[in-house]
Amino acid sequence: MARAIAGIVDLLPASMALLAPNVNAFRRFQPGGYVPLRANWGFKNRTVAVRIPCSDADNCRLEYRVAGADANPYLVVAALLAGILHGLDGNAPLPARVRGNGALAGGEPLPLRQSEALTAFANDTRLQALLGERFCRLFHTCKAA
Repeated sequence: MARAIAGIVDLLPASMALLAPNVNAFRRFQPGGYVPLRANWGFKNRTVAVRIPCSDADNCRLEYRVAGADANPYLVVAALLAGILHGLDGNAPLPARVRGNGALAGGEPLPLRQSEALTAFANDTRLQALLGERFCRLFHTCKAA
């Protein structure tokens, strides 16, 4: 699970173009808006991007808290699975868990504008390799236009 979380967190900034698919989707990413602003994780913490809620052993899970309701669920799942695979196959380091406000804690800042998210998406060869270069090129071209 630690390696899966590490991979998800590592690819999160590049995945923002998929998780927040239009200009209006980025309006909710404001300080104090109870939305993750950094690629980080934590236990029982609603301010982080990847949350491990309080549960018993039979109900252990993680919450991928960045995607909005306007995101394509298939692309969200693809980004999530790409992050998990990246973590399991690679050696991305697991950052320290966040205690307290995730917006003020460590972790790479998430792109807060669509143009920044598209640039991060286009420049991340790891995500392109996992999702397919042809898909990524087409997605980026359509969104940039």
